[in-house]
Amino acid sequence: MELIEIFTKKNIEILKLLSKESLHIRDIAGNLDISPAKVHNTIQLFKKNNLIRKTRKKIR
Repeated sequence: MELIEIFTKKNIEILKLLSKESLHIRDIAGNLDISPAKVHNTIQLFKKNNLIRKTRKKIR
């Protein structure tokens, strides 16, 4: 996969949001006015290319 396919304008906006705080897919979609499916696909692309990792918060 080429970098130009990974670093589109919307994908960069998603990375910027995630660099500020941990967000759920629906929160990202709402902030950027895009579909949750687009965010999900982008997150999968980022994970595949080791740009992000998924973390879980434990609720006590």
